Amino acid sequence: MGLSKHKPIVPGVLAEGLCNLLLSIMWVQKFGIVGVAWGTLVPSAITSLLFWPWYIHRALGIAPVSYVFSAWVRPFVGIIPFALGSYIFERFLAPGHLVVFLLQVFSLLPLAICGYWFTCLDAPLRERWSKAFARSLDRVFVRS
Repeated sequence: MGLSKHKPIVPGVLAEGLCNLLLSIMWVQKFGIVGVAWGTLVPSAITSLLFWPWYIHRALGIAPVSYVFSAWVRPFVGIIPFALGSYIFERFLAPGHLVVFLLQVFSLLPLAICGYWFTCLDAPLRERWSKAFARSLDRVFVRS
């Protein structure tokens, strides 16, 4: 959208929205709220699997396989440590209160950040961010 190439997106998004509405109305009668969830999921999945790889290739020349790997596979792999930590907390230390749950999530955020750092960022970007972080720490501790 920042490249002003968003005009072809409109029909895809409209089609997804209409399918979402129609399927949700049809399936809510049969399956209740779960039908609404499926009515939302199905058009969204089809749009994500078919429309976006095609559009990104057409608009930016990025190969669909490269797009899928960068947009889905790498983030999925990167969030696995956080998901495992969340599962372990839920399995063995199920929170009794919302505050405990929020503390657990907050304590697991470093796992998400590390997963993102190693799977979603390439080496030059990691190096640039590391240097920027080190400069920030230097400024903080030098001023102190």
